[in-house]
Amino acid sequence: WRVSYRFLRHKPSACISMPAPPPVAPTPPAGPIPVGLSYEKQTWEITIDPSKGMATLNLHIYMVTGVVPGRQKLMAKGQTLFPDTPLHKFGLLPRDKIMVVQVPAGQEMEPVHHISPHPVDRTRSKIVCMDEMTQALEVAASIVTDPDMMAKVNKLVMVTEDAGTKLLLKVDEIQGDDNVRAARKALVKHLTGVCDRLDHLKAQTKP
Repeated sequence: WRVSYRFLRHKPSACISMPAPPPVAPTPPAGPIPVGLSYEKQTWEITIDPSKGMATLNLHIYMVTGVVPGRQKLMAKGQTLFPDTPLHKFGLLPRDKIMVVQVPAGQEMEPVHHISPHPVDRTRSKIVCMDEMTQALEVAASIVTDPDMMAKVNKLVMVTEDAGTKLLLKVDEIQGDDNVRAARKALVKHLTGVCDRLDHLKAQTKP
């Protein structure tokens, strides 16, 4: 038998266009970076080190604007920076802008990254932030030489110490079982230590 084959001619297939790869986000540089700062109708360029944490940033902004840290609502890259925001992971880049809004007294900014919403964990977060602010104030007190700047440091020390005293009263109100009472005791010890350091700083920075 003779078998004949018919060869089919195929049209060349159309080119398939591959989607472009997503843009790679810039890697935040290590170390200090310049950023823009705006408050009301004023603007500044300041140098910050994200690895130093939020307390150091809050203190820097206070020294520039006069807005105490608890009343600073900071916004950058479309997000709010809270007192416990991990600044080194936030991704600030050189020339990014930070906007400051002063919140009313009695509506101070609070940490939001708690282990749980239990009063013990919420209070622990506040004490940790206060401890970090005290560390930042201790550093400032050791390097500031200008009398006017030292007076501003002293003012913030007193504001922070007053907040610590009020927080001690709230810790005493936490009720619960043996575990809660043990945790409350640890909170009191931690906060009392912070307040003692602030009291020492108050004398050290007194004009």
